[in-house]
Amino acid sequence: MMKYRQLILFSPLILFVSFLLDGQITHLLGNFTPGIWLVSSQLFFIVALYTIPYFSMISLIAWFSFFGLLYDIYYFNILGMATCIFPLMAFFTAFLLEKIQFRWFSSLSLLVIWTFIFETSSFVLARLFGMTNLSVFIFIMYYLFPTLVFNSLLFVFLNPLLNRLFGITNKT
Repeated sequence: MMKYRQLILFSPLILFVSFLLDGQITHLLGNFTPGIWLVSSQLFFIVALYTIPYFSMISLIAWFSFFGLLYDIYYFNILGMATCIFPLMAFFTAFLLEKIQFRWFSSLSLLVIWTFIFETSSFVLARLFGMTNLSVFIFIMYYLFPTLVFNSLLFVFLNPLLNRLFGITNKT
């Protein structure tokens, strides 16, 4: 368990490492998934759920805009998609975390919502910009559904480790 000041200082670094691992995990999964199934790791979103409470609102928007810009450059090669989506999702999550308690099921629900919103909005924007001509059915069946299932299982697996790292207890 890190101290509060250490978490404030190291949260961007932890997010950056998870961002870099995302691409590697996604590539590894691409080698193991059969046929047309695609799975995208969202380890960054999982770690972000734990780090958001340690940011002030201004630094939250700034850091997530920066990570959105990195995501656009690294994955999309077009600026604007993740740069707009990441800060909005972080703001929405920070607002929700003020209203609800940080528990296992609420965090899993937020992860599913984040992944759904991000992947769906990325798909819609890619369709609008002519970056893909994939049908909605194929997107949902062979990409979105496996991605949601994998990231939910990854969250369940990493939850005890991240709870210990960020000092979150479920004691009343």
